[in-house]
Amino acid sequence: MRHDQESQQLAKWLSSQNDDVRSRIQSIPPRVVETVVDYLLAWLENEEDVQVFFDGINVADESDGLAGELYGEDGWIERFSDPSTALD
Repeated sequence: MRHDQESQQLAKWLSSQNDDVRSRIQSIPPRVVETVVDYLLAWLENEEDVQVFFDGINVADESDGLAGELYGEDGWIERFSDPSTALD
């Protein structure tokens, strides 16, 4: 499969890089995911035609800001992320 071959080539290239390069490259995916989730939550909160319910409750109505739920000591990132992938 093409993606498997590309993944193997990328992994091989990455393993040949120094620690600084590997660390910088490996920090990119968590940052991309955090940014996408932040924008998605902000969009969901502001989009009038889309509502998200959990156990019959509109989550946007129960939050003072969905995107803000990601951050802080009690935020989703702090509570549910793998500390080894935490962002600086």
